[in-house]
Amino acid sequence: MGNHYAAGSRRSGVREATAGRKLVGSADGSASGGRHGAASADGLHPAVRLCVGSQTGAPHCPAGSLSGQRPIEAPTLVRRESKPCPPTRRPYPVGKVIIMPDPMPSPMPSPMHAPSVEPFEPGAETSAEPAEHGAGINDKRLEGLISAAHTAMPVELSALVERCAAVLGMHTALIYLVDLQQRLLIPLDERYGPLPVDGSSAGWAYRTMSLRVADEEAGVIVWVPLVDGAERLGVLAVRSATLDGPRLRRSRILADLLAMAITSKRTYSDWLVARTRMAPMQLHAEMLRAFLPPRTIGNSECVSTAVLEPAYELGGDAFDHSVVKNILHTAIFDAMGHNLASGLTTSVALAGARNARRSGADLPELVDTVDQALAQWLPEQFCTGVLCELDVTTGALRWINCGHPPPLLLRNERVIDHALVKPPQPPMGLPLQLAPISRDVHETALEPGDRVLLYTDGVTEARSEGGTEFGLERFTDFIIRSTASGQRPAEVLRLLIHAILDHQRNDLRDDATILLFEWRPQQR
Repeated sequence: MGNHYAAGSRRSGVREATAGRKLVGSADGSASGGRHGAASADGLHPAVRLCVGSQTGAPHCPAGSLSGQRPIEAPTLVRRESKPCPPTRRPYPVGKVIIMPDPMPSPMPSPMHAPSVEPFEPGAETSAEPAEHGAGINDKRLEGLISAAHTAMPVELSALVERCAAVLGMHTALIYLVDLQQRLLIPLDERYGPLPVDGSSAGWAYRTMSLRVADEEAGVIVWVPLVDGAERLGVLAVRSATLDGPRLRRSRILADLLAMAITSKRTYSDWLVARTRMAPMQLHAEMLRAFLPPRTIGNSECVSTAVLEPAYELGGDAFDHSVVKNILHTAIFDAMGHNLASGLTTSVALAGARNARRSGADLPELVDTVDQALAQWLPEQFCTGVLCELDVTTGALRWINCGHPPPLLLRNERVIDHALVKPPQPPMGLPLQLAPISRDVHETALEPGDRVLLYTDGVTEARSEGGTEFGLERFTDFIIRSTASGQRPAEVLRLLIHAILDHQRNDLRDDATILLFEWRPQQR
């Protein structure tokens, strides 16, 4: 940890335990092999071309996507080109959606790193006959499904989702959860292998939070993002013989139900947690991760999202975000050292901040609580950090910087120089005789669409094999280009942290943590 109030010693190097594909190194989301493009409306799998039109009229292919944020009435599906469908190839209608079969359909992506398991083939087996398309799904059956989802043990979710799919008129379904580093989608059913987040139809649905439809001989596969609030959990693979509005809506309903069930069950299921890990977790990292909130929180007006590496060997970095009524609280911490003591320091800082916040403390009182807790219980340790409060109604931003790199303000796809730079203050946890009498609270007004970045020095100081730093300019340029390409905040940070790891060849010498929050109020 670099102390921006007083220079500190560098941490010893640690090696990151990692698994998965070659790291992403470009803002548009393309891997080094170029197998996928940016999250955009033209990212449809070549196995299928989807159009919207009446069953009798001439179909056309308007631009658009099935966003994960909107209900589906008359779906507008993604397509590759905005050209009329060739009149020589007659589509076959399936309700409101028309599927154009590709002359050479591509198979589903093969699972990676799992030669001993079979790839998921929807339809290979099912526990019940699918309901007929016209059959009514009455309240009693829906009530039974919801009740079963609430009471099922986590290990029973795979079998439960199969039964749910049959009742809702689909053939089969399978849950995939994203791994800790957001590289792989891991099937909950242990008989099958993972799929890559980059370069697969399942990964496209995860990255864009949009429905993805792929054609196959026996019907179609719908990849539905599993999202709880703003938190991306994985995807749901649903196979159906035909595709129409009701089945799409049922797939979304099933995904929403499962997302809530998974979120509630992983708080007490070590099996669910372990399923998304690809390497052993170090003890100090395990302790610190127990304190971390979800990666992403928020709604359509305000989102906060964060990433941190090395995923399995965290030292003293952490982030926090929470909502209290109309106030978004965000924070980033960086404790001295890279061992169990540094993890304990950050854990105490997190606990102190939350305890004060839940007691109704204002921002200066919150920081004072952390100061006193560290000075009393860990007098040899200290912690830098930035703690913020954003009024999501007015856009008023307040923050305190405790010896940490200053936040960055992004507006209209550029960094506003020195917008949030203020005189440094001491780190938290200094002995009482060195601690400040009171903390300075800084204020500014955000504009709609503004993004604020908090980060630790391990981000900008990450060095390549040749000794070149990743640097602040490269860091901000990556954010700007990703934002300009239309990436969501969570996807921006996923791509960025992979680029940082790629720059340092997966050998981070310091923790790298980034938190980004965006204010985008709705017009009333």
